[in-house]
Amino acid sequence: MTAVVIIATYLAIGGASAVLALRREAGAHAPARLRSAAAGLLLWPFTLPFALGSRSAAGGPTAPSRANAETIGSRAQRLDEALVRARGAVPGVDLDRVGRMAARLGRRLRRLDGRLGELDRAIDEATASVRGPLEALRADSQRELEGGLRLMDELTGKLTLLAFADLGAGGSELDEIRTLLNRLEAMACATREVAAVST
Repeated sequence: MTAVVIIATYLAIGGASAVLALRREAGAHAPARLRSAAAGLLLWPFTLPFALGSRSAAGGPTAPSRANAETIGSRAQRLDEALVRARGAVPGVDLDRVGRMAARLGRRLRRLDGRLGELDRAIDEATASVRGPLEALRADSQRELEGGLRLMDELTGKLTLLAFADLGAGGSELDEIRTLLNRLEAMACATREVAAVST
């Protein structure tokens, strides 16, 4: 009877470990999920501490991603407000085009933010041999995201200045806004994507 209780307890804890493994690998392919679940069920004394540890650390990738999403949203909203203020006050600048480019940049930054989350998960699961290249790809994506946010801020500042400044026929600020528009378009139209690396 004692052996039955021990086996039942072992399998019950293993079942919980398998469920944790399945939830942790929700985005993975079916064979990888099945392997993780089987390991959790049969080898839970070895795998459960890691499963619980990675679960408690799962806020790591999610928290920055949530913060990035909020930052991108707030910066995009400020840029939209600056565009509205600048309407009719900025001669010689196609603000409709600026708005389209800003929207495309916002979408690109959101895609980059999603890619950062994917890279974080890949790094967590990667073997030592590919972790370094994945971390380099993540650093490149993070730099691009930060550069896009800086560009948004710069454009917002210039539009705000132009909305409240009496520029007459134009001036150096208009040249700067055109330069920023070109930079924004180049970034929004960039086709470089981070290569997908299978581990």
